[in-house]
Amino acid sequence: MKALTITNSFTVIAEVSNKHYMDNLFGILRCYCEVEANVERVDSYRITPESFWNGMNKVPDVDFIQLLKDNSEDAISPNVLTDLEKFKSRFGMITMVGDDCLKISNEDVLTEIKNNTRLNEMIYEYDGDLIFFSGDMKLLQEILNNDLSCPIKFRKSKMNTYLIDDGRTSEVVKAPNATVALRSLYGKHRSLQESQLRDTIKYRKAEVTEEAINEFIQAVLKDIKNHLVCMRQV
Repeated sequence: MKALTITNSFTVIAEVSNKHYMDNLFGILRCYCEVEANVERVDSYRITPESFWNGMNKVPDVDFIQLLKDNSEDAISPNVLTDLEKFKSRFGMITMVGDDCLKISNEDVLTEIKNNTRLNEMIYEYDGDLIFFSGDMKLLQEILNNDLSCPIKFRKSKMNTYLIDDGRTSEVVKAPNATVALRSLYGKHRSLQESQLRDTIKYRKAEVTEEAINEFIQAVLKDIKNHLVCMRQV
């Protein structure tokens, strides 16, 4: 039995007893939908444009429409699928590229923005396909969602922040992943020196190669507590 039922009113119904729903779909539905009710045996959600766009910002790698198709007990109404595709098509036309800057990738949307009195009260500069705004971000989002049916796509940083602590000193490093974070501290952090490398991977050659350093870093990652007190993403 499939985990979900999707009605013509954009309601998603899930049986709490369905293990696949609880293990794999529960969190995604809460990103892409508004929670309507949680009763003893059934959870129900409602898909709105805003909830759909929020989901695309929170978990962009999920193809939510395909997920619904794959997990729906019955065929989803063509009208529902058409509207969901419309929601999806509007996402990405406006992208946040700075604290006060939006990039507009669609000329028609840019024209709509310029013609919207409420938006122009918040915009202090236009520069090609960039607009610079001030004021309440929540209000800006509401106007874009309701007046233009066009959400803001928020870009996620490709850099993570790691706290590396050996009990006496701590370092905060920005890097795309943990391996790069530790590699950047090799030879600088007192617990990531050549002497530790030689002892950890039993390295006897006179010259320490890049391959040896990479092997050492991987060894540290596999056994953090033996080299550092902790390493965590913050």
